[in-house]
Parts: sequence; C-alpha cells; structure tokens
Amino acid sequence: MTISELRARLVVAHGLIGREGRFALTIDQCEGGKTYITHWLKAGDWAFEKCKAVGVGSVEDCLAALDAYVASYRPAQAPEMLAAE
Repeated sequence: MTISELRARLVVAHGLIGREGRFALTIDQCEGGKTYITHWLKAGDWAFEKCKAVGVGSVEDCLAALDAYVASYRPAQAPEMLAAE
C-alpha cells in the first residue's frame, strides 16, 4: 500500500466521522517497528489537543482498528465536556 493510499483511507475515515479532529498515522523507522494510528481532538481554539489511541501493530492492524473505530464513533460532546474527559 502506498502513502497516497494510506492518506486516502484516513481522509475517508475522517469524513465518515464528520471531520472531527484529525487522524495521525505514525510509522516506526526501525525494521519490524510498530505502526500507530491516533485521533486528535481539540475542545476549542485555545485548548490543547487530546489524543485517543485507535490502533497499534502492523499497517493492516491499524487500518482494521480504524475501521472499527469509525464504525463505533460517537460525535464529540460539547467542548466543555470533551475537555473534562
């Protein structure tokens, strides 16, 4: 799978959750290293971002976890509730 294909998967997933926050895919540079996918949300313009782990393992593991995350995603609550989580 190419970087462009991975990016396209993230864009589709982002659209399916209503474009809330942003997804990040991190690939360890070491041979046999793990891949991580996270969802970053921000409660307001001046708030710090909050990171939710979505998946870890191989790229395929992360994409499967992303699909499950998107399928069960609930839209964020009001900003003040998101900040309290």
